[in-house]
Amino acid sequence: MQTITGRLTGEAKTKETKSGKKVTEFTVVLNDSYRPKGQDERVQLSTFYQCSYWGSQKVAPYLKKGTVVTLNGRIGASAWTNKEGKAVATLTCTVFNLKILASPIKEHVASPKALKQTEIEVQQGNVDDDDLPF
Repeated sequence: MQTITGRLTGEAKTKETKSGKKVTEFTVVLNDSYRPKGQDERVQLSTFYQCSYWGSQKVAPYLKKGTVVTLNGRIGASAWTNKEGKAVATLTCTVFNLKILASPIKEHVASPKALKQTEIEVQQGNVDDDDLPF
């Protein structure tokens, strides 16, 4: 299991699969930089992960663009050829544990006590939809 800490690039969307299960999908970007030897300017690197979270969908309204999250999950990669004939590759993350670290919109954040309790329960992976305070 890998840990990723990054920002959401857009709002999370919840979809229903053909089998009737619900999944919350979102994209997380990890930004990094380095200074090449002998140069003054830093080079920026951005890595995008297409994430799917199969836990409680009640967390989806809190996953807005710019929200900082830490994810624990299985990292994968997929590659294909698009309609234009170009090779495309995507990094994926099947999320097992999700923790919201910072939200860009204050009204979407639950009280600190409720949020802390929710983080603990979501990390333990034993939460039903009815157990979450939001």
